[in-house]
Amino acid sequence: SLAALGIMGAQSGQDRIAEAHVYEQRLLERRDRDPYYWLGLGLERLRQAQYAEAVEALERAQGLTNGFGEVHLNLAIAYWYSGQRHKARDQLALLDALDPGDAGTTQAVALLMHQHGRVASEGCRAA
Repeated sequence: SLAALGIMGAQSGQDRIAEAHVYEQRLLERRDRDPYYWLGLGLERLRQAQYAEAVEALERAQGLTNGFGEVHLNLAIAYWYSGQRHKARDQLALLDALDPGDAGTTQAVALLMHQHGRVASEGCRAA
């Protein structure tokens, strides 16, 4: 009967919604373990000058990876702009240890430490 088909259709729709919720949860769990998600979120927060949120996201990325230079560099920038100069320098030291003498790291350090008229030796005192 039509009523029975309607009930079956409604049940099928509910099953699909429940299945969609299961997949949504799986995707959220996967995202939470994806350092690229947190790196992207951190970069977006940096662009928006939301430095505390950038630090939070980039720290999550760092916790999920080992030796990911882009995370260390951007976390150093987020720390610097949030006033955490010692932590910024620590991240730059980690970055330098990954690839000693890398010109990109040297440029990042110079830019970060001198951008606002500060020299590297003032970095920790300015915090």
